[in-house]
Amino acid sequence: MRKFILLILIFMILGVGEVWAAGLTVKVEVPKSPTNDRDFRLGFVALDVQNRSVVVDCYYKKPDGSFTKWETKSLPAGGDSTYCQVDSGEISERGTYDFYVVATAGGDTVTSTTVSVEYDDVGPGTPVSYRKEVQLDGCSYKILFRTANDNGETARVELYRSENTSFGVDGGSRVDSRGIGSDLEGEIYTTKLDCGKTYYYAIRAFDGHGNGSGVIGDTDGAVMIKEDVAAAGAILVDESAVGQPQSQTGGRVLGDERDEGDSEVTVSGEAASDEVIPLNDVSRSSGWTGNIIKLGVGALILGVLGYFFFMGRGRE
Repeated sequence: MRKFILLILIFMILGVGEVWAAGLTVKVEVPKSPTNDRDFRLGFVALDVQNRSVVVDCYYKKPDGSFTKWETKSLPAGGDSTYCQVDSGEISERGTYDFYVVATAGGDTVTSTTVSVEYDDVGPGTPVSYRKEVQLDGCSYKILFRTANDNGETARVELYRSENTSFGVDGGSRVDSRGIGSDLEGEIYTTKLDCGKTYYYAIRAFDGHGNGSGVIGDTDGAVMIKEDVAAAGAILVDESAVGQPQSQTGGRVLGDERDEGDSEVTVSGEAASDEVIPLNDVSRSSGWTGNIIKLGVGALILGVLGYFFFMGRGRE
């Protein structure tokens, strides 16, 4: 009984309406979309009130393709919650992918609703026309640039700083983030942490899905992304290679170490007081409201189930 109630709660939390047939039910989770991650779990719940073993087949469809089964899960009697693993075998190129699952118990079969994921791993163009102007106080700079003419891919530009000419373009060196579109002139004012020191700067563009562009910065040469820094999660700005746009390497966000969901970063020493610079303005209030509603409905269902359960025991 406890297991059945728990699975009912999972049904309430997942984001798609369940499908019922002869006591067999199935519900599939709505994956994050759009995304630049092709390695994720397609979660689902399958229940059978007749307490039969359940087999679930997972199907996917590539853009302009047809549905193909890629994984099968065997569930215990009565059903359970689990997932099918999506990776590069299912998602290989930019586009929209569809998924559904089919649950079978005894002679009964039920198909879930279909969910879609938009996959985008192509980054925006690298900013151009970079230059740095010293301000009158001798301690501040104005960073000027123009975003690439990339058909609307650019959504924001980030500024990075280091005392070294070789540094990671990541959350540790990021000092500012500005929303800006494609093919536009931009400028960012920034102040040294220590007026007596020399600092080096670089900028990078991102699209709305989190894909990053190449890097452009202070010194001469071509910026290169070093692919052997996966453990650190950073893009290294080569000591001898800052100043010109780098070549694209698939557009993956190798330099963005910000955890998913972070909404602000504290910038120390950029002004008279530490300034909190928002990285996005997306409100999460609607998500919390939805969760509260789901919990309320779940509590109501639990109350009804509990009532009938204890009433039944009272009649025995």
